[in-house]
Amino acid sequence: MRGKWALVTFFGIEPPPPPPGVDTSLKERKEGGAAGNEKIPTMREILEKHHAALACAQCHRSFEPLGMALENFDATGAWRTKDDSAPVDAGAVLNDGTKIDGVGGLRQVLLRYQDQFARVVAERVAYCGIQRAGTL
Repeated sequence: MRGKWALVTFFGIEPPPPPPGVDTSLKERKEGGAAGNEKIPTMREILEKHHAALACAQCHRSFEPLGMALENFDATGAWRTKDDSAPVDAGAVLNDGTKIDGVGGLRQVLLRYQDQFARVVAERVAYCGIQRAGTL
């Protein structure tokens, strides 16, 4: 969800909806045995399993790296360095092969596409201003 949000918000690109019949929930699944050593997979591990479907993987490559670059932020926006007990892995590779490592890498991507980023953000700000003024 974070990657899709970044793609839409920063670049103005809306990915297509998932194909029919695809489970889009990212429920926490416990793995392990009855010995009490269950493991809750990280988001990266859940998404890796999701890539088994080619139709899903093709689309996810367009937005998932942007979301993984923001992985240091938890659901409330607080900074974290661990996901449970494992270190957060905020590295990713874009479709064009560009490696990004966390927020700093994402910043470099935004700078590389700064014209598109500035246009999209300006359009969103203007639209919100018009909407609040009640002219739409």
